[in-house]
This record gives sequence, structure tokens and C-alpha cells, in this order.
Amino acid sequence: MKKAIFFLTFIILVSNGISAQEQRLANVRKNWISLELGLFGCGAGYEHMFNSFFSAGVNAYANIFLPLLLINNGICANIKFYPGGRIFFLGIGFGYQGYIVVGAGGTGPGITPEIGWKIDVGKEGNFFIQPGIKFPVTFNKKLPYNAAPGIFPYFALGFAF
Repeated sequence: MKKAIFFLTFIILVSNGISAQEQRLANVRKNWISLELGLFGCGAGYEHMFNSFFSAGVNAYANIFLPLLLINNGICANIKFYPGGRIFFLGIGFGYQGYIVVGAGGTGPGITPEIGWKIDVGKEGNFFIQPGIKFPVTFNKKLPYNAAPGIFPYFALGFAF
């Protein structure tokens, strides 16, 4: 049984290594620009690829959810990590955000964890789609619990140059 588990683990690791080497070509371009559309908002972003695994960029967004009279907006610098070197990424942004909800509101520093997929459409390194979700948190002593969390599912379209 131990030999079977070892062999299966070895095959998975080797296949992931080969796959990652083939997929590194996906980020052949260094600069990516996108427009984001969410369920209740929009945004724009710029991303510079350092290599197939790491990037840094900036984005700005605004969300308006009228049923709860919720407004969340922000601008932040972010870094992204692509564990497989291609499509799936984990990101985190640091910046300045605003938050307004019934009876409370404020602006302040914020942190925005993010998860998503950047998928090339057609020729690699040109047009792409990017579904994802962001979880902005604004910190301000005027807000309940000194922080206000948010959620921003989005679908981005963009191109590389």
C-alpha cells in the first residue's frame, strides 16, 4: 500500500512539474490591463508580471448595493501569486477604501484578499477573461467593530501588451 501511495504521489508531482513548465508561456506579455464588471459595481486594473508566478499592480473599484444602501470603493496596490504558473491566482491588495452602510460609514486603510482565474482567449498573451472575487476590508474606528468587510465578485475583460 505504501508503494502505491508513493508511486501515485510521484506521478502527480512529475506531471505537475511538466505541466507547469509548459504553462509558463501563458504570461508571455508583461503588462495586463482589465476592466472589471461585478454584480453591483465596476473597476479597472493594471498588472505587471515579474515572472509566471508573481505580479504586482493597481486597481480601483466601486460597488453600490442599493437594497442595503451599501457603497464600497477603493484604490489599492496588489500582488498576485500564480501557484501553477498560469491561470489560478491568489492576491492581496493594500490601499485606501471607503465604506458606507445604513447609519455608518468611513474611509481608511484597507486590505483586499482576492482569488481568481486569468484565462487567455485565443492567442496566448493577448485578450483574456478573469472571473474572481475580492473581499475588501476597510479599517476605521467609526465603523462597527473598527472594520467593515465587503465582497466583490467580478468578471474582468482585458488585454496584454
